Amino acid sequence: MEAKFHLKREISDSLDFGIGHNPVVDVNFHSQIEIYLVRSGAVEILVNNRKRVVYAGGISIALSYDAHGYRAIEDAEVAHLIIPRSYCTEFLHLLAGSHSYFPFIDDPDTFDLVSDFLDRIISTQNELQRRGYVYVILGAILEKLTASDEIDSQELNFSADVLIYISEHFREELTLGRLAAALGYNESYLSRSFHQTFGISFGKYLNMQRLREALALMREGEMSITECAFESGFGSMRSFYRAFHEKFGCTPKEYLASL
Repeated sequence: MEAKFHLKREISDSLDFGIGHNPVVDVNFHSQIEIYLVRSGAVEILVNNRKRVVYAGGISIALSYDAHGYRAIEDAEVAHLIIPRSYCTEFLHLLAGSHSYFPFIDDPDTFDLVSDFLDRIISTQNELQRRGYVYVILGAILEKLTASDEIDSQELNFSADVLIYISEHFREELTLGRLAAALGYNESYLSRSFHQTFGISFGKYLNMQRLREALALMREGEMSITECAFESGFGSMRSFYRAFHEKFGCTPKEYLASL
């Protein structure tokens, strides 16, 4: 199975949701939870090494770094909800270390509940309400996820191990050498494999994670820009300003003024 790292999805830290028809989505993976509802018709869905035709009333769940893809096999209406890790930290902790769950749910009551609350997410503009609806959906999903005796494919172990480690340690003085040592890889091999797998260098990906954290802190308005930069893992203001300008084309003050 060859899955593509979804870099644009990884950069985003906001909910993604909507309704569509006849999906064709190549196999990809990212750190966010992706919930898919088939409201009519039939869709062939792959999650890791499990492939299944899901008919109207069915749900699929892809957790962090699970490979997943979709292909309609007859006229289908679908709804999706993609949840960033910042929304569901506790949910992911409950499932930490396990990819042995069965990623499909056929229970009609669960489908009706998830579908109803997804419609509420789509219809409201209130972010606090949306977050509450997401928690209801995650609670319903968690109740129905069932463990499997099968051991899933290990093809994505490299990807998951690397990205999870970075997500947990990017605020520290993290280097490619330290990452390689922590995970038991040769540094040159890791550098080459990282770029081939994710389509971005380790350094740029690390800066992306730190910038996203810095932006979240800046929006809260409780710290100075300098404090936000160092709290996010940047070793100097020079490196922070350089990475910020490269990404956004302006200074942090200009960015905040534009909000």
